[in-house]
Amino acid sequence: MMQVRPFTSGDIPRVAELFLKVFGKGALHPLRRDEVARALGDVFLDHPWRHEPLTSFVCETPRGAIAGFLGVTPRRMRFKGRSILVAVSAHLMVDPDERASLSGVQLQQALFAGPQDLAITDGATDQGLAIWTGLGGRVAGLPSMTWLRPLRPAALAVAMCDRSTGCLRRARRRRGRVRRSSTASWFAAGLIGFGARVRQLRPPRSMLTQF
Repeated sequence: MMQVRPFTSGDIPRVAELFLKVFGKGALHPLRRDEVARALGDVFLDHPWRHEPLTSFVCETPRGAIAGFLGVTPRRMRFKGRSILVAVSAHLMVDPDERASLSGVQLQQALFAGPQDLAITDGATDQGLAIWTGLGGRVAGLPSMTWLRPLRPAALAVAMCDRSTGCLRRARRRRGRVRRSSTASWFAAGLIGFGARVRQLRPPRSMLTQF
């Protein structure tokens, strides 16, 4: 039977291995085990609020292996003039070999049973969202929206084109074909140059204002 218990410093190496197993393949940059281990300790054990009665959790198999992890950091906030304890959860992960178990559900139940006044999370996956709402949690629709206000639209277009081009290049490289440039990227770069020239043609703004 799976057992959920508090996360301790002795669990860091195995949780780091689990993190790399679950999230390592989708990372934009290669992850190093020592860096992941250091981050886990800094964020979930050595934070300034460690005196609060909240902890992260691991789910352990009968064999003593780590099947899942849920990171929790406490925060003190004010609500209607009074101080409340908030549990901020992150990095809910379950070993792919243990997906058939209820490790994720057990970890989330342990969080909801904690002493906090409010529990929140951010960036949940579809599976995490299903567990969260299935156990009675709610989704804050408007605060969950992601907004983007580009200060340099053409530069943003170039960055997006370069990113998509990089993905295409990697895909073509795997198939033995590589393109050296992207037409869309060159077009967006031209927009940046044109915009800069237009701004140079504008008359300087007066420092005087009319009453």
